[in-house]
Amino acid sequence: MDKIVNTLTMTKGFLYVVFGKDYLIPFKTSAKYLKRVSNLPLAVVTNLKELTKEEVPEVDIITYVDMDTDRNRVVRTRAIDYTPFDQTLMTDSDSVPISKRVNNLFSGLDTHDFGLQVVREYTTDISRIYGQALYKTGTTTPLTAYSGGIMLFNKSERCGRMFDKWHEYWKLTGEGRDMPSLACAVKNTPDITHFTITHCIDRDIEPDTIIFHAYGEHDKTIMPTFIKNKPFDNRDDLWTRIPVIENLLLTCDPLEI
Repeated sequence: MDKIVNTLTMTKGFLYVVFGKDYLIPFKTSAKYLKRVSNLPLAVVTNLKELTKEEVPEVDIITYVDMDTDRNRVVRTRAIDYTPFDQTLMTDSDSVPISKRVNNLFSGLDTHDFGLQVVREYTTDISRIYGQALYKTGTTTPLTAYSGGIMLFNKSERCGRMFDKWHEYWKLTGEGRDMPSLACAVKNTPDITHFTITHCIDRDIEPDTIIFHAYGEHDKTIMPTFIKNKPFDNRDDLWTRIPVIENLLLTCDPLEI
Protein backbone atom coordinates (compact mmCIF):
# COMPACT_ATOMS: atom_id res chain seq x y z
CA MET A 1 0.00 0.00 0.00
CA ASP A 2 1.33 3.40 -0.96
CA LYS A 3 1.91 5.91 1.80
CA ILE A 4 -0.39 8.90 1.91
CA VAL A 5 1.49 12.18 1.71
CA ASN A 6 -0.20 15.09 3.41
CA THR A 7 0.60 18.57 2.14
CA LEU A 8 -0.96 20.27 5.15
CA THR A 9 1.16 20.11 8.28
CA MET A 10 0.09 21.40 11.66
CA THR A 11 2.19 21.25 14.78
CA LYS A 12 -0.29 19.44 17.06
CA GLY A 13 -3.64 17.79 16.57
CA PHE A 14 -6.01 14.91 17.26
CA LEU A 15 -6.44 11.94 14.92
CA TYR A 16 -9.41 9.56 14.80
CA VAL A 17 -9.87 6.48 12.64
CA VAL A 18 -13.60 6.06 11.97
CA PHE A 19 -14.60 3.02 9.92
CA GLY A 20 -18.16 1.80 9.57
CA LYS A 21 -21.51 3.53 10.06
CA ASP A 22 -21.89 2.10 13.56
CA TYR A 23 -19.06 4.32 14.78
CA LEU A 24 -20.25 7.55 13.17
CA ILE A 25 -22.61 8.55 15.98
CA PRO A 26 -20.08 7.84 18.76
CA PHE A 27 -17.47 9.82 16.82
CA LYS A 28 -19.79 12.79 16.38
CA THR A 29 -20.33 12.83 20.14
CA SER A 30 -16.61 12.55 20.82
CA ALA A 31 -15.74 15.32 18.36
CA LYS A 32 -18.31 17.65 19.86
CA TYR A 33 -16.95 17.13 23.34
CA LEU A 34 -13.32 17.36 22.21
CA LYS A 35 -13.89 20.85 20.86
CA ARG A 36 -15.21 21.89 24.27
CA VAL A 37 -11.86 21.12 25.89
CA SER A 38 -9.34 21.82 23.10
CA ASN A 39 -8.78 24.31 20.31
CA LEU A 40 -6.34 22.02 18.52
CA PRO A 41 -7.35 20.73 15.06
CA LEU A 42 -9.11 17.41 14.58
CA ALA A 43 -8.34 15.07 11.67
CA VAL A 44 -10.19 11.90 10.76
CA VAL A 45 -9.40 8.99 8.46
CA THR A 46 -12.58 7.26 7.35
CA ASN A 47 -14.20 5.01 4.78
CA LEU A 48 -17.53 6.82 5.19
CA LYS A 49 -18.46 9.28 2.45
CA GLU A 50 -21.27 10.53 4.68
CA LEU A 51 -18.69 11.78 7.19
CA THR A 52 -18.40 15.34 5.91
CA LYS A 53 -17.60 18.69 7.46
CA GLU A 54 -21.27 19.56 7.12
CA GLU A 55 -22.23 16.44 9.06
CA VAL A 56 -19.47 16.86 11.65
CA PRO A 57 -18.50 20.56 11.70
CA GLU A 58 -15.93 19.98 14.45
CA VAL A 59 -13.66 18.14 11.99
CA ASP A 60 -10.87 20.17 10.37
CA ILE A 61 -9.31 17.58 8.01
CA ILE A 62 -10.88 14.48 6.44
CA THR A 63 -8.95 11.75 4.62
CA TYR A 64 -11.11 9.24 2.78
CA VAL A 65 -9.82 5.71 2.15
CA ASP A 66 -11.40 3.01 0.01
CA MET A 67 -11.26 0.11 2.44
CA ASP A 68 -13.72 -2.32 3.98
CA THR A 69 -14.77 -1.53 7.53
CA ASP A 70 -12.91 -4.50 8.99
CA ARG A 71 -9.65 -3.07 7.62
CA ASN A 72 -9.53 -0.15 10.06
CA ARG A 73 -6.42 -1.54 11.73
CA VAL A 74 -4.52 -1.15 8.47
CA VAL A 75 -4.77 2.58 9.12
CA ARG A 76 -4.26 2.41 12.88
CA THR A 77 -1.02 0.46 12.57
CA ARG A 78 0.22 2.91 9.91
CA ALA A 79 -1.23 6.05 11.47
CA ILE A 80 2.04 7.94 11.07
CA ASP A 81 1.47 7.84 7.30
CA TYR A 82 -2.00 9.34 7.60
CA THR A 83 -1.60 12.08 10.18
CA PRO A 84 -1.22 15.68 8.93
CA PHE A 85 0.36 16.74 12.22
CA ASP A 86 3.93 16.90 13.51
CA GLN A 87 2.67 15.80 16.94
CA THR A 88 -0.42 13.60 17.08
CA LEU A 89 -2.77 12.30 19.74
CA MET A 90 -4.66 9.34 18.28
CA THR A 91 -7.67 8.11 20.24
CA ASP A 92 -10.62 5.83 19.63
CA SER A 93 -13.91 7.07 18.24
CA ASP A 94 -15.65 5.60 21.30
CA SER A 95 -13.61 7.78 23.67
CA VAL A 96 -14.42 11.26 24.91
CA PRO A 97 -11.88 13.80 26.21
CA ILE A 98 -13.50 15.44 29.22
CA SER A 99 -10.64 17.54 30.64
CA LYS A 100 -8.66 20.46 29.29
CA ARG A 101 -5.61 18.66 30.62
CA VAL A 102 -5.70 16.64 27.39
CA ASN A 103 -3.80 19.52 25.79
CA ASN A 104 -0.93 19.10 28.26
CA LEU A 105 -0.24 15.55 27.09
CA PHE A 106 1.55 16.82 23.98
CA SER A 107 4.39 18.27 26.07
CA GLY A 108 5.81 14.78 26.57
CA LEU A 109 6.53 14.59 22.84
CA ASP A 110 9.09 17.38 23.17
CA THR A 111 11.46 14.92 24.88
CA HIS A 112 10.12 11.49 23.83
CA ASP A 113 9.05 9.72 20.66
CA PHE A 114 5.78 8.25 21.98
CA GLY A 115 3.28 8.52 24.79
CA LEU A 116 1.47 5.31 25.80
CA GLN A 117 -0.82 4.14 28.60
CA VAL A 118 0.22 0.90 30.30
CA VAL A 119 -2.42 -1.80 30.68
CA ARG A 120 -0.36 -4.44 32.48
CA GLU A 121 3.04 -6.12 32.71
CA TYR A 122 3.42 -9.72 31.54
CA THR A 123 6.07 -11.98 33.02
CA THR A 124 4.10 -15.21 33.50
CA ASP A 125 0.42 -16.13 33.15
CA ILE A 126 0.34 -14.61 29.68
CA SER A 127 -2.99 -14.43 27.84
CA ARG A 128 -3.46 -16.45 24.67
CA ILE A 129 -3.36 -13.55 22.21
CA TYR A 130 -0.23 -12.07 23.79
CA GLY A 131 1.41 -15.49 23.94
CA GLN A 132 0.72 -15.95 20.23
CA ALA A 133 2.25 -12.56 19.47
CA LEU A 134 5.35 -13.36 21.53
CA TYR A 135 5.83 -16.64 19.70
CA LYS A 136 5.25 -15.36 16.16
CA THR A 137 7.41 -12.23 16.56
CA GLY A 138 10.21 -13.86 18.54
CA THR A 139 9.66 -11.48 21.46
CA THR A 140 10.58 -12.43 25.02
CA THR A 141 9.12 -11.57 28.40
CA PRO A 142 8.80 -9.39 30.35
CA LEU A 143 6.37 -7.59 28.08
CA THR A 144 4.47 -4.37 28.71
CA ALA A 145 0.96 -4.24 27.27
CA TYR A 146 -0.33 -0.82 26.24
CA SER A 147 -3.79 0.52 25.58
CA GLY A 148 -4.64 0.71 21.90
CA GLY A 149 -7.21 3.39 22.66
CA ILE A 150 -4.74 6.26 22.89
CA MET A 151 -1.28 7.04 21.57
CA LEU A 152 0.78 10.18 21.19
CA PHE A 153 3.59 10.22 18.66
CA ASN A 154 5.94 12.45 16.71
CA LYS A 155 6.01 12.30 12.94
CA SER A 156 9.64 11.27 12.59
CA GLU A 157 11.83 8.61 11.07
CA ARG A 158 12.38 7.05 14.48
CA CYS A 159 8.66 6.68 15.11
CA GLY A 160 8.20 5.45 11.56
CA ARG A 161 10.39 2.44 12.31
CA MET A 162 8.15 1.46 15.22
CA PHE A 163 5.00 1.83 13.10
CA ASP A 164 6.57 -0.28 10.36
CA LYS A 165 7.26 -3.00 12.92
CA TRP A 166 3.77 -2.69 14.44
CA HIS A 167 2.14 -3.12 11.04
CA GLU A 168 4.44 -6.04 10.18
CA TYR A 169 3.71 -7.80 13.47
CA TRP A 170 -0.03 -7.17 13.16
CA LYS A 171 -0.05 -8.91 9.77
CA LEU A 172 2.20 -11.68 11.10
CA THR A 173 -0.21 -12.40 13.98
CA GLY A 174 -3.25 -12.78 11.75
CA GLU A 175 -4.53 -9.19 11.35
CA GLY A 176 -6.78 -9.37 14.38
CA ARG A 177 -6.32 -7.45 17.62
CA ASP A 178 -3.50 -4.92 17.36
CA MET A 179 -2.54 -4.37 21.01
CA PRO A 180 -0.35 -7.52 21.27
CA SER A 181 1.57 -6.56 18.13
CA LEU A 182 1.97 -3.00 19.47
CA ALA A 183 3.52 -4.32 22.68
CA CYS A 184 5.99 -6.46 20.76
CA ALA A 185 6.84 -3.64 18.34
CA VAL A 186 7.60 -1.19 21.13
CA LYS A 187 9.85 -3.70 22.88
CA ASN A 188 11.66 -4.62 19.66
CA THR A 189 12.38 -1.01 18.63
CA PRO A 190 14.90 -0.25 21.38
CA ASP A 191 16.14 3.09 20.07
CA ILE A 192 12.80 4.86 20.62
CA THR A 193 11.77 6.50 23.86
CA HIS A 194 8.28 6.77 25.28
CA PHE A 195 6.61 8.30 28.29
CA THR A 196 3.73 6.84 30.29
CA ILE A 197 0.37 8.58 30.34
CA THR A 198 -2.38 7.92 32.87
CA HIS A 199 -6.13 8.52 33.26
CA CYS A 200 -6.58 8.65 29.51
CA ILE A 201 -8.67 5.57 28.83
CA ASP A 202 -10.63 5.39 32.08
CA ARG A 203 -13.82 3.35 32.26
CA ASP A 204 -15.34 5.45 35.04
CA ILE A 205 -15.38 9.18 35.62
CA GLU A 206 -13.01 10.26 38.37
CA PRO A 207 -11.67 13.74 39.25
CA ASP A 208 -8.39 13.04 37.42
CA THR A 209 -9.91 11.40 34.32
CA ILE A 210 -8.74 13.01 31.08
CA ILE A 211 -10.42 10.72 28.54
CA PHE A 212 -13.37 8.43 29.23
CA HIS A 213 -13.57 5.21 27.21
CA ALA A 214 -16.91 3.53 26.44
CA TYR A 215 -15.48 0.03 26.12
CA GLY A 216 -16.14 -3.28 27.79
CA GLU A 217 -17.80 -3.71 31.17
CA HIS A 218 -19.30 -0.71 32.96
CA ASP A 219 -21.13 -0.27 36.23
CA LYS A 220 -21.88 3.35 35.44
CA THR A 221 -21.51 5.76 32.56
CA ILE A 222 -22.17 9.35 31.52
CA MET A 223 -22.31 8.44 27.86
CA PRO A 224 -25.93 7.65 26.93
CA THR A 225 -25.42 8.40 23.25
CA PHE A 226 -22.69 5.78 23.12
CA ILE A 227 -24.72 3.17 24.95
CA LYS A 228 -27.62 3.48 22.52
CA ASN A 229 -25.52 3.46 19.36
CA LYS A 230 -22.19 1.77 20.03
CA PRO A 231 -21.86 -1.59 18.23
CA PHE A 232 -21.02 -4.84 19.99
CA ASP A 233 -17.46 -5.05 21.25
CA ASN A 234 -17.25 -7.82 23.81
CA ARG A 235 -20.41 -8.33 25.89
CA ASP A 236 -23.42 -6.51 24.57
CA ASP A 237 -25.65 -7.82 27.37
CA LEU A 238 -23.77 -5.53 29.74
CA TRP A 239 -24.66 -2.50 27.64
CA THR A 240 -28.37 -3.30 27.63
CA ARG A 241 -28.51 -3.27 31.44
CA ILE A 242 -27.23 0.30 31.76
CA PRO A 243 -30.00 2.90 32.11
CA VAL A 244 -30.01 5.65 29.52
CA ILE A 245 -30.15 9.25 30.76
CA GLU A 246 -30.79 11.45 27.75
CA ASN A 247 -28.29 14.18 26.91
CA LEU A 248 -26.39 13.86 30.19
CA LEU A 249 -22.99 13.84 28.50
CA LEU A 250 -23.36 17.05 26.54
CA THR A 251 -24.86 18.94 29.47
CA CYS A 252 -21.83 18.24 31.65
CA ASP A 253 -19.27 20.99 31.94
CA PRO A 254 -15.72 20.10 30.83
CA LEU A 255 -13.38 19.43 33.72
CA GLU A 256 -10.94 22.24 34.26
CA ILE A 257 -7.17 21.76 34.57
